[in-house]
Amino acid sequence: MRSCLFVMLALAGMARAADDVKLPLGIPRDLYQFVTPKDNPETPEKIALGKQLFFDTRLSADGTVSCA
Repeated sequence: MRSCLFVMLALAGMARAADDVKLPLGIPRDLYQFVTPKDNPETPEKIALGKQLFFDTRLSADGTVSCA
């Protein structure tokens, strides 16, 4: 469960913490800015990796459940 939360926060924090960013529902701006390092901007590769990890069942104990 903790790894799913980490992946969800990572996915939510992929975009820069600019004021004009539309945040996903349920993500407060202060949390979003906290988990988005200013010196680590988003890249398409990071977004693709986050999506891959979010849907990967190999990360579960028995290999059958993903965070999705």
